[in-house]
Amino acid sequence: MRLSSVKLSILALFVCVVIALSAASAFADAVGVSVFAQSITSVPQVTIDENGDPVLNGEANTIAKEFVTGTMPVNAFSLVPIKNFQQVTYLDVQQKALYTDTATSNINTLSFGQGELRDWINSSSGSTNPSLHGLSESSAAGTIIWNDVLSVPSKGLPEGTPVVLTATYHLAASFTASGDLGNGNGLDGVAFLQDTNTGQIIEFENSIFTPNPVINLTQVQMLNARVGDVLTLQEELVGTLSGNSVYMGSVNASDTSFLNIQDVTAGSSLQSASGINYATVGVATPEPSALCLLIMGLLCIAISLRRTEA
Repeated sequence: MRLSSVKLSILALFVCVVIALSAASAFADAVGVSVFAQSITSVPQVTIDENGDPVLNGEANTIAKEFVTGTMPVNAFSLVPIKNFQQVTYLDVQQKALYTDTATSNINTLSFGQGELRDWINSSSGSTNPSLHGLSESSAAGTIIWNDVLSVPSKGLPEGTPVVLTATYHLAASFTASGDLGNGNGLDGVAFLQDTNTGQIIEFENSIFTPNPVINLTQVQMLNARVGDVLTLQEELVGTLSGNSVYMGSVNASDTSFLNIQDVTAGSSLQSASGINYATVGVATPEPSALCLLIMGLLCIAISLRRTEA
């Protein structure tokens, strides 16, 4: 079976899995990580002819690897990288030359931790045979979804008191590609926050479906809630790559996407079922070495000032 038909069936499965994961967990009281990772490579099959030479037999050798989960009740996850590489060398009898076909598909990073998602995949295929470029194909797909439940507890404010939440969504990513790339390739980053009591929802989405841009975007929206309300949160990154002939591509969102949420109303606070403090997600903290240097510097200044006064 050629990869073109395998790709259609497995990519259809990929779409179904993503839709099922989203539908099942988008606004459910579930906390955890869902993952879909798929790597496919295909190169021509080679047999040995009566002269002992490697020749093509008209079939394809396809390898598919995948990792699929439902919602795992964890607040940190890192996928063991999936590496998929095939290479064959064969004789073109008519041209009396040896050629090599290769296909590579890697899921390098799919992770969630400290409120931040990362997604990095790459895929490529090619042939040194100018007349048979289309025999090698590859595809890679990586999706990671995070769900959480938040609440606005009463801390001195009466139940139902209006509060304002400021949500900041950030996505830094790149999509590089060249050659015979398929359709629908790129990266989609999405975040939802919904108040289950009022039905109010805010949504963020940033996508890269045109090769070779780099994005570093930040979006801000406000959500009006009340003390006692329960909110559901979902974040996801979806990366896809496919192509045949001579092509290469990389979708890299390993520089993270995250949603930072600030409760700007005095006397109220936001809590999460996962224990994540969304007010600090994505906020840079000093490296330990830099912090030590800063403390030492301040001590030296204090000692110097005391000696000057003496």
